[in-house]
Amino acid sequence: MSQKLIFKSKISPALVIPLVVIFGGLFTLFVIQNIWGTIIIPAVAGILVAYTFSTTHYTIDGDELEVRSGFLKLKIDIRSVTKIVETRSMLSAPALSPDRLEIFYNRYDSTQVSPADRAGFLAALKNINNQIIEMPKSTD
Repeated sequence: MSQKLIFKSKISPALVIPLVVIFGGLFTLFVIQNIWGTIIIPAVAGILVAYTFSTTHYTIDGDELEVRSGFLKLKIDIRSVTKIVETRSMLSAPALSPDRLEIFYNRYDSTQVSPADRAGFLAALKNINNQIIEMPKSTD
């Protein structure tokens, strides 16, 4: 039985700070304006963002990579991974940092991740599939 390896997502302050400012500002504004009925909207949005941050991780279990982020759960057969490209793309992805890896798998599929331990993550994937091609940063 193989051991599960869990890699947490790298979290960028450039993502966290604006969210804290926005949600904190809305909360403060609603409290100052004494608009308690509308505080529920930023509160629920803040809870969803916090849930996404707390659940974003990447698990290698046997030959499978599981990508989790909020309500997203994606399973990838590591043997189907063809290449991994460094990217700073800001497309929506299960990654909490712009410092990302785009994983290409199957014939036309890809996803982006941002493991905090990038070297360990890549080594674990290549240990299962040594045919994975690593490419330097793309020019997005």
